[in-house]
Amino acid sequence: METLAMLYRNGLRVPAMNVVYGLGGRDFRLDEAESVLKMALDGARRGRFDEHVIWWGVRA
Repeated sequence: METLAMLYRNGLRVPAMNVVYGLGGRDFRLDEAESVLKMALDGARRGRFDEHVIWWGVRA
């Protein structure tokens, strides 16, 4: 079961951020992970996220 669905099913409503990365075998470097974690911390502090899904490193 998806993590967020499990939390909701058990009555826990928390702000969440979905990040899709590594598609097509693309590398997800340490500096990119650090950037994602900083975005997550910022959103957690504010209690909301600006985007529901972030597509990291995906070509348009």
